[in-house]
Amino acid sequence: MSSDLEWHVGDDLPEDRGQEGRGRRPRWRHWLALFLVLLFAMGGVHAWWRDRRRTLKEAEAEVQQLARLEFRTLKEGDTELYLSLQDPTDRSWKEAQAAYTDTAGLPLPLQGLTTPITTTVEGARVVGDQARAKILHTATLPSGEEGAFRAVRFYRYTDSGQWLHTKADADYGGHDVVFVSDDLEITMLAHDAIRMDELARQLAELPSRFCSMVPCRRYSFCGIDSTSSPEEARSMVATIGLDTVSLSLAANLEEAADPDDAVLPASFLVGAPANEVAQKAWEATLGEFLVDYLVTREIDTRPADERGGALFEERLRVWLKGKLGVSEPVSPDLDLVRDALDNQAWIPLWGLWDIEPGDSEGPLAAAEIDLLLAFIEEELGSSAMAELFHPLREANSTEQILNHVPWEELLHSVREASGTKQVLHPVPWPARSSVELQFPAYVRERAATATDDLSAFARYELLVGCSEEGQAFRASGLWGWRAGSTEPVLLSAQPPDEGLVPISWSPHGMRLLLRRQSTSYPSFFLLQSASGAIKRLVVPNGATPGYLGPSGWSPNGSRLAYPVFTSQSPGSVDIQTRIVDFETGNEIVLDGQFVDWSPDGSEVLYGQPSGSDTESKGWLSEVAVYDFFVMERDGTALRRIGTGYAAAWSPGGEQIAMITTEETLMAYDLSATRSMTLLDRETLKEALDVTRAVSSVSDRPFRLAWSPDGEWLAMGITQLDAQGQMESTILLVRSGEHRLLQQAFGRISDLSWAPSSQSVRLFAYDGDRFWTSVIGLDGSPLLREESAAVRWSPDDRRLALTRFGEGLRGLEIRDVTSGERWEIDVPGACWPAIWNPRGLGQKPASQP
Repeated sequence: MSSDLEWHVGDDLPEDRGQEGRGRRPRWRHWLALFLVLLFAMGGVHAWWRDRRRTLKEAEAEVQQLARLEFRTLKEGDTELYLSLQDPTDRSWKEAQAAYTDTAGLPLPLQGLTTPITTTVEGARVVGDQARAKILHTATLPSGEEGAFRAVRFYRYTDSGQWLHTKADADYGGHDVVFVSDDLEITMLAHDAIRMDELARQLAELPSRFCSMVPCRRYSFCGIDSTSSPEEARSMVATIGLDTVSLSLAANLEEAADPDDAVLPASFLVGAPANEVAQKAWEATLGEFLVDYLVTREIDTRPADERGGALFEERLRVWLKGKLGVSEPVSPDLDLVRDALDNQAWIPLWGLWDIEPGDSEGPLAAAEIDLLLAFIEEELGSSAMAELFHPLREANSTEQILNHVPWEELLHSVREASGTKQVLHPVPWPARSSVELQFPAYVRERAATATDDLSAFARYELLVGCSEEGQAFRASGLWGWRAGSTEPVLLSAQPPDEGLVPISWSPHGMRLLLRRQSTSYPSFFLLQSASGAIKRLVVPNGATPGYLGPSGWSPNGSRLAYPVFTSQSPGSVDIQTRIVDFETGNEIVLDGQFVDWSPDGSEVLYGQPSGSDTESKGWLSEVAVYDFFVMERDGTALRRIGTGYAAAWSPGGEQIAMITTEETLMAYDLSATRSMTLLDRETLKEALDVTRAVSSVSDRPFRLAWSPDGEWLAMGITQLDAQGQMESTILLVRSGEHRLLQQAFGRISDLSWAPSSQSVRLFAYDGDRFWTSVIGLDGSPLLREESAAVRWSPDDRRLALTRFGEGLRGLEIRDVTSGERWEIDVPGACWPAIWNPRGLGQKPASQP
């Protein structure tokens, strides 16, 4: 059966369903292709970005490494390497960087800091061929707190493939802001304007305050209203023609840091304050910078080749900054000063000029200069100090600088440790005008570890006067010592010719007799405890006060007898005795030499040179003979008791011992008005072994001293032996008995008893040698000290030894019973110490 195919025209062809199904693709295939393309593109971008990131990190690391290298070279002082890291395209930039090497690229507060400074490169940012590095400086500031400063350094990538330090982006800190006041114009960047607002107002006062202290010769004030605009202010200055002070804090680092210019780099370039501590330090150092600039304007720049005076100028600037309040007041290093005085390392004034700030002696010299400036200011005021600035450039020595100080105003009264001033004795010009004389006394007062008022002398158990006579340092001091301490207390410091030596205490301990050390203008002074009032004992014109010991006081301390020696003609010396009554102020003048008070203080024993011809005869030829008199303390009821060579009043008051011209030792009984013989002529001569004439080499060959209990009379004589050597003999005498204590070479200068009456103290010398001996009643030697004077304490428990001679200094307290010793460190050579007669009775702390 066949199939017929029938096709009609106009009919559509039948659809091929199989072909239609095969020709249609899913949409996800198109997105897959697009994703693959994007993924490929992103991979390329990521690879580029990763490469770029790696390149930037490498560049940032290179910049950070370069910044670290710069600071390391600055710290190590490798200027050549540092300058090789600077951008050479700008010649002024490299020159400026050479100047900045001295500051190590640090902000003002960190320049010259002695504590360690930590510099950290916190990061870097690179944009094209430009880069910035962030720097953090931290350090412990003088306040003891840690300050932080942040800086930004700029770098450029060169065609040679190297990063170099270059100047800052001009737009980084913002626009200029100008602060204008009456006397100061400050330019700063907007970056710092907020931080500078209050400080600018404080700095604006500095120029006028500066010129109120330092008479300005190159600066004038111009009254500009604070409400004036900057344009108006500048116009007014230009119209008047005045030279105001301009301070720029907006400089880029292509300008050299010349200290003579009031130009500083913008703070962000070297280190802007990053905390409150740093902010305060930055404000303070900015004030110091402005003061330095004002000083430089006045006295010009210090020539680079100038030698000498640098340290003096530096300390003078430091003093001025302290006075203007931009830094702490100067505080001299007294520990250095004390060490120098103790070790004889004191630098004389003339030697200070040539010491440079970096020298090994620099710290000590700085401390000495600080003290000198403080001395001038205290004595003459700040204006005298400020006058020292202008002659700095012309001066070649310390002496030339000090010539500009008005020393004639230093004709003040003698200084006391308390600062009070009492007129003791005006010394003629120019003896007191020299700073070389005045300054060391001030130094000794400042360097003393403890000081007190001289009027407080009664609170001390012992007083001693000492003199420092070194080539570089000369001063006199009066020191007090209290039981229980090994540290002396300075009560008075004076120049050498004005020093006060304590001579004796009144019996009740409330008055003190002093002598001035001057050989040209000797004087005696009296000080009342707690009052501070000093009275000078009247001495006639041309008279010289003589030796005055404890016996000059009346027993109740109301009167004082003292000798005065006058010379009417060459080779002739007249002796007067003056007795002053402290209650009435009246004085009695006696022609003769004071000997002693009666124990009750009602009478006085004194001797007049005798007109007798016996002084030229016998075994005591050429020795002065005296007529001895007793009178009432008011000068009445004069009675003669005999003629002789020496006399002494017994402790009970009934007898007066006397070596007579009959060559006997007599005791005059005051109630019976008759004499009795203690030793006759032959016994005395035999006991003393006197077979020769007593020579006039000894003005006082005889010494007499009663024991405090009245039991014994000690007698000493100085004579010449057959070879012409001085020989001393000590004899103890009482009724019906005598004993020889000692015979030795030397001259007796003083003879006294211990308060216990159990031993005798002898002070003797022979040529340049002198010594003190303490001898028991049986003649046994209890103590012998070469080159020393010894004084007993009132309670007989302690001895005070002062030593003399080369290398022998200071004061020693010795316990008589236990043998303990305490060295009291007082400077210089000391006169014999004196004990407070009241006695404080405390046991001193034993030294290790």
